[in-house]
Amino acid sequence: MIAWIGKGMLALLLAGGIGFGGMTWMQAQSSQPAATQISDVVSSSVSETTNNVSVSSVNSLETSFGHWALEGKTSFSLEEMLTYAIQDEYGAYSEYNWIIQTYGAVKPYTNILQAEQTHIDLLLPLFKTYGVAVPDRTEAESHISYPTSLLEAAKAGVQAEIDNIAMYDTFLAQKDLPDDVRDVFVKLRTASTHHLETFQKQVDKFAK
Repeated sequence: MIAWIGKGMLALLLAGGIGFGGMTWMQAQSSQPAATQISDVVSSSVSETTNNVSVSSVNSLETSFGHWALEGKTSFSLEEMLTYAIQDEYGAYSEYNWIIQTYGAVKPYTNILQAEQTHIDLLLPLFKTYGVAVPDRTEAESHISYPTSLLEAAKAGVQAEIDNIAMYDTFLAQKDLPDDVRDVFVKLRTASTHHLETFQKQVDKFAK
């Protein structure tokens, strides 16, 4: 996913230990030591790659939408997890779509935009299965970060994917997670690791 800015695992990914779907997101949870360690490593790696220019979310104060809602919490109901997950995917889709509308049909955004819709389509049946209300998709429009260049867009994408991955790591660590929900979360987390790698390549390309 992309900016969504805010939402760490890049070094691990590049080392072959991990593989994206959001756009800026999350803060590691104290109950997730592995995710915390990864976040620290990735944040450091991204900082070096982008010449220590940090990417911060314009929505840093949002705590009830997408990955931001995880701040300060370690336990989540199924309804909360599904809601925050699809909000994160909505946010990524809106961000990528805005970038395409602003900068043209450029890759990798055109490809990843389609992937984000696939992520949404994977989540939607779970809402019906468990009787959870589907959040308003248009709310994501108010969370677009409006990057001022393709370099900034790529940086936002890196952070967004880091946050998205950390969010799914937290959800996957919850007890009594239904198998069908777990399967979808694993697929989305894996996709986000690939998106993370793609956006990091874009940062490297435009930062030269």
